[in-house]
Amino acid sequence: MKLAYLAYDKTALKALSMLEQYFSTIDIYLIEPELESSELDLLNLSVMALNVLIPHDAARQTMQHKLVLKKIKDEFAFLKKNIFFTDNSSNAVFSEESNIEFDEESIGIKKAKKQQFKLADISKIHFDSDINKYVIQMLGHKQGQDNAEYDHLIIEGHQLTSSSVATKSKGLISKPQIQSHVVLNLQFEIQYKLHKQHLHHEFIFIENTELKTIFDNWYLCSLQHNKMCISLLIPNEQYQSEEFLKFITYRVREVLCRSFNCFDIKELVARNISAADGFVMTKLKLNHTHFSTVFPSFAYWSQNRINDYIKNIFEKKNKKNKYILAEKEIS
Repeated sequence: MKLAYLAYDKTALKALSMLEQYFSTIDIYLIEPELESSELDLLNLSVMALNVLIPHDAARQTMQHKLVLKKIKDEFAFLKKNIFFTDNSSNAVFSEESNIEFDEESIGIKKAKKQQFKLADISKIHFDSDINKYVIQMLGHKQGQDNAEYDHLIIEGHQLTSSSVATKSKGLISKPQIQSHVVLNLQFEIQYKLHKQHLHHEFIFIENTELKTIFDNWYLCSLQHNKMCISLLIPNEQYQSEEFLKFITYRVREVLCRSFNCFDIKELVARNISAADGFVMTKLKLNHTHFSTVFPSFAYWSQNRINDYIKNIFEKKNKKNKYILAEKEIS
């Protein structure tokens, strides 16, 4: 069984260890092949708000911590509901252990042949109903020359991915996905004022707990040596506007300068857009659903949750597909 997996960035690679239990060959096509996946696990992040750093471990939380968490409970539930929009099993809460228990031995030892390509190099994607296979033609190849044929197609449902796929295909998508927000990632160089720092290296920073919104108010932060990476949600209709991106970058920089006195914010060294599940206005629907599957973006998911999703949601969806399940049983 051959699989084509169309996705946005390297976050999708985290699904391959499970998928190779169902497919002998996996070709993954990425829109941003150089964009590394985020290692942040939303449900294991500390929270910084009102000048206090709240540990994820409930046993270490003081009464003051719990009062702050109570103030942001609804906003966190809203964020979690969206990031795990496609994961029906997502019922963890902030104060509880969030990692799903998953037996790694059940992943098995099968290894698929895997290759990575640029989605931009695809010329055309279509479904050949005569052979019930997806056919991908690459740029520079003539019709019928060295085309790749696949038994199954997985498309990351996010608008950033599905809109790009739609331009290269005909008859694959019956309804496009539209999302209200995408993720903006900013990386600043920082200079510490003291030699020893005690700031947690991964956390959610909330600028104002009185504002009952996560937009332009909640920031996912990661400290890496002399760099600080900030991720925030921005309106989908604005992410291609250079004027808006300059404005929001300046705004975030001002927030950081006001909020953190243990280091100075230096120059912006990187800026990019990425996908995250949720904030869906119209959900992606595919034709030929027996031979294709819509996957979420796995940004901010733990590896255990990704494994659990594929094991329970993907396998359940394809339980009548004897070819996929038969491939899994082959040792």
